[in-house]
Amino acid sequence: MEQEQIYSAEVPQQQPVEEVTTRRVLCAGFWIRFVANFLDGLVLVIPNIMVGFFIQFTTIGIVQIILTSLSGLLVSWVYFVAMTHTYQMTLGKKALGLMVISSTSENVTLKQILLRETIGKLASLFTLFIGFIMAGFTEKKQALHDKIADTLVIYKDPNKKRTVWVWVAIIGVLFVFFFAIIGIFSSIVLVSLNNAKDRASDASLKDLVGLIIPDALLYKDEKGTYSGYKISENFKVTKCGEGPILNIAPNGENMAVFVKSCSDEKKYFCGDISGTKKEVDDFYAKGNATSCNPLNVSEQTLQNEQTLLEKDSAETLSQNIFKDDSSKYEIIYPKNWTQKRELIEDLGVVTTSFFSKEADLFSPIVAIQSVEGQELITSEILNTFIKFLQSGLGAEDKNKKIYDEKDFVYTYTDGEKSIGKAFKVEYLDKGVNMKQWTIIIPNGKRIELFSYSANSNQYDVEYSNALLMLDSWKLFK
Repeated sequence: MEQEQIYSAEVPQQQPVEEVTTRRVLCAGFWIRFVANFLDGLVLVIPNIMVGFFIQFTTIGIVQIILTSLSGLLVSWVYFVAMTHTYQMTLGKKALGLMVISSTSENVTLKQILLRETIGKLASLFTLFIGFIMAGFTEKKQALHDKIADTLVIYKDPNKKRTVWVWVAIIGVLFVFFFAIIGIFSSIVLVSLNNAKDRASDASLKDLVGLIIPDALLYKDEKGTYSGYKISENFKVTKCGEGPILNIAPNGENMAVFVKSCSDEKKYFCGDISGTKKEVDDFYAKGNATSCNPLNVSEQTLQNEQTLLEKDSAETLSQNIFKDDSSKYEIIYPKNWTQKRELIEDLGVVTTSFFSKEADLFSPIVAIQSVEGQELITSEILNTFIKFLQSGLGAEDKNKKIYDEKDFVYTYTDGEKSIGKAFKVEYLDKGVNMKQWTIIIPNGKRIELFSYSANSNQYDVEYSNALLMLDSWKLFK
């Protein structure tokens, strides 16, 4: 029940001078004030959502967390202070015919309002809300923050009939409807803003890639190699859950950096030392790739299509099929070639060589090797193996040349892909200039190798057949 209180402030009248009148004041109790605050809460939903979206869109990290935590309190504080100072009531109080006054004067001062809405309400909050509940049983229906600021919450018209419980029922219905609409609206807006935020983040991530590459080039100019280069802390901006991925080639001559896209979790932005910038698949970024343009068998074959058409041997390639069940691969080779298979049990290496029947020691030859390991082939194991292989080729030639190192994407018959490496090497072997192109593919616990070698004068003679053999090379998992 609401309790009437006689407000003691005397208001002088113009006629007669001797007479004074007392104003009848009816203080508002706990429940009517609760409903008014509930209405104010509904009013503040949209401003809070808008501020929250703005914070999510413009900030990141710990700043975003702090601002998100404080935004609701700040918006509410500004609303209550501004409305009470201007109108002596909030929209919720206005709807129920309530107003805030000083216990000694009609007009509540700004000082009282600031004291009431800051220290006063913090005190009511920190008493486990008991400070708010006090409005239900104190003499003048004052909550703790009213007592601290020396204010009252009263009915603007104490003689007007009040139907608190009707308001409670109406608000209950409006509550369900309002929040259903707000939920739908906020979901649509949130998706749109998140998409916009992701696109903006992607733009900044592309710029980040553009900053890392020049920094790496400066390191290479100073050290002569990319080996040992580390991304500066200034560039390690964590967005979308991952920092930059840096891949450096085993010989330290190539490198690429990958940054995860915010708008597509399966995409990365790639930048390499050639100046290439492009979007690549996640498997490629995580496959130790050191360039943004991987070598692809089909693309390589198309690039050499004119050469292939000029070669008579290309027409004969489909005549012989070799399948090795133990090494789990299949390949097609020319009908006028032969093959020889060797096993080195101690090393776990199986080698099958394909060459012309009239070949001599340095004639063109395609070799397929399968090296069995004890564990899953990681990028570190693959790099160590490549360094070992490169050092063994032309080991006695101090002037050997290793070049054209590229990432190689192998696609299995089921569509799954594996990232390997390709490189060329020229070296002197027993007084003969040799040239070899090698491709290394990680395949579970095995390393698969495809190599084409010949003396430099004969290298181009069977190159087209080597490409077609590479294109027909089918690995099995």
